[in-house]
Amino acid sequence: MSNVILDNDNHICAVIDFGFAGFGNKYFDLARVLSRDYPPVFRDYIINSYEQLEGASLDISELDKNINTWKKIDSGYMNYMIKIGIYEKE
Repeated sequence: MSNVILDNDNHICAVIDFGFAGFGNKYFDLARVLSRDYPPVFRDYIINSYEQLEGASLDISELDKNINTWKKIDSGYMNYMIKIGIYEKE
């Protein structure tokens, strides 16, 4: 959670680092955030907050499809970084 700041009670108090911020496909953008291994409560919070702000429900199957795509992208990237010796597997 490098771009999410939590308070002492683990509540989200800020989201930072908008260096590449812009408008995009909502499923692609949300999936990028949710493709990391966060607790289910974080996923639910993000989805519920988005739906409240948007005033419409998300297509969860479309979101999950995009999450799986990002997980594959991240996995490939990490495997490459390990292979060339920049990153060590934990």
